Amino acid sequence: PSEGGQAAPELLVFYNSLNQTKWMWNDSHNGYVRYQNDPDKPDDFTLSVDRLTGEPVVRQNVIVMKAAHEVQNQAGTIINLDVDHTQGNAILFRNGAAFPVCWSTLNSVYENKSNRERPIVFTDCSGNILNLAKGKTWVNVMDISAEIWETGGGKWKARFYSPIYAP
Repeated sequence: PSEGGQAAPELLVFYNSLNQTKWMWNDSHNGYVRYQNDPDKPDDFTLSVDRLTGEPVVRQNVIVMKAAHEVQNQAGTIINLDVDHTQGNAILFRNGAAFPVCWSTLNSVYENKSNRERPIVFTDCSGNILNLAKGKTWVNVMDISAEIWETGGGKWKARFYSPIYAP
């Protein structure tokens, strides 16, 4: 694991009251187990399971990434995420801890030499390649206005705020 980090056995990802996800660190699964709220009972969370295997959805890395959202229509149903040749901040949750990290899609030496683009690169905020835990990763993309904070006792909340349409 990376050095440092803050205790983070629980993460609530709040897009709106009808769309919330809870990630709970589980030692026996060696990862964060995903729970989804019930739109009819927003405070009730149910274990998310893989429909093919019936196994719980578990991720060793959960990333909350901030990227600018631009609403393209009045209904707010078309949104452009600004992730092309840019960079931003994120928080990595792994091994029951939270780490401030950065992401980038800027061209590096490799892209400039090969003329081939690579996907998003996650680094520590000094530019060093990030140590993700071995396993699967889930990335939550939120607007740059989102708030991510520790609410107490190692419980974290990521709160999405919908950007407005501004023609």
